[in-house]
Amino acid sequence: MCINDCSGAGYGYAGVEYGRECWCGNSLASGSVHVTDQTCDMTCSGDESTICGGHSLLSIYVAGSLPLVSTTASVTPSSTTSSVYSGPTTVPSVGTCYFVGCYSEATNSRALTGASYYDYSATGMTVEKCAASCGPQFFMFGVEWSGECYCGNSLQPGSALMTVDQCAMPCDGDKTEFCGGSSHLDLYYCPPAPIVLTATSTVSDYTSTITS
Repeated sequence: MCINDCSGAGYGYAGVEYGRECWCGNSLASGSVHVTDQTCDMTCSGDESTICGGHSLLSIYVAGSLPLVSTTASVTPSSTTSSVYSGPTTVPSVGTCYFVGCYSEATNSRALTGASYYDYSATGMTVEKCAASCGPQFFMFGVEWSGECYCGNSLQPGSALMTVDQCAMPCDGDKTEFCGGSSHLDLYYCPPAPIVLTATSTVSDYTSTITS
């Protein structure tokens, strides 16, 4: 699909990335280099038997009649390359909530079962939107599959800490942020606010008077 789209738009090359993104161009921008094929290890969201790039890595295909770019050739920047943006990063904190890691879903349910929200639109899910959606009533929230948000106060059995490369999908609403992965959550913990006790009695209220 990506190859056909790029070819139809008049581009010579097609590149797939993050399992679901398609990029088109006629040459590689400066700084792009060939790496081992094994580093492109994310399956395509539309066909899990096919690899669609990786974390800030493109699987590149010839889409038109241009010759294949040599892996050792010197390439020049192109003004005809389609949109380019810097790769996403993990949001370290939102308000008092902080990132604790990439966690798998639970064995027989979602890792977080308190509430859920979904927004796959171009202005959709971000880490900040998920935090706001879950609100102060939950101690944990997590983003998954670019557009999903889950809330809860504890992880369900079977959910486990994974390597961060399992949470490498950009948020639908902000592609500079990571929003989990396939069946994996970028998990955030929100410490409860401290309880402030206000004294309503004085020492004299608890003093006994001894009379003879």
